[in-house]
Amino acid sequence: DRGGEELRRRHGEAGAEGGTLVKAANGGNVTIKGIANLTADKEKGVMAGILADGGKVELGGGTIEAVGGMEGDNNVIYAMGGGEVKVGHGKDIATNITGDIAVDNNSRADIKLHGPNSRWRGAFVNPVSFFRMRSLDVADNNVTLDNGSVWEATSSVAQTLQSLRGGSTADAAGILNMVDNSGDITIENYSGNTVVWYD
Repeated sequence: DRGGEELRRRHGEAGAEGGTLVKAANGGNVTIKGIANLTADKEKGVMAGILADGGKVELGGGTIEAVGGMEGDNNVIYAMGGGEVKVGHGKDIATNITGDIAVDNNSRADIKLHGPNSRWRGAFVNPVSFFRMRSLDVADNNVTLDNGSVWEATSSVAQTLQSLRGGSTADAAGILNMVDNSGDITIENYSGNTVVWYD
């Protein structure tokens, strides 16, 4: 449990063991209340910035990115085996994610993007596939977009969200950017205000 300090990790630094930078498994919990800046360099064998494999990882915010991956291998966060990942839950902390979030059908991801300096470019995918082929069941995927934050939904295949929460007013809306060739997004539970852009 780390509070106000900032955590930075890349491949080759302490914590990159097992191909991940932050990992919680088998009922374990990792909580970073402040900023975490994580770069998963695929060319150097780092599978993900965050892995919750039967455990729980919670980050206040920061930058989480995947670099150097082959086409279709852009996963930067994994929630598997009943694991849970919560990112962007810190107060007044910007969150920037570059890469896909892989969630299996027994797990949960809760991504909160607050303010104009918060952005996610990526999609929810199935962790057993490198090619964004989702299974038929619905994973517990949740996104909050408010106050000008942006989600650039890049998947060319359909995605399903358990919930999408927008801003409390029209002026506080977040932005869902359906980039060129984006697949459909099904939202099971929607609340708040969101602006949808189509490139």
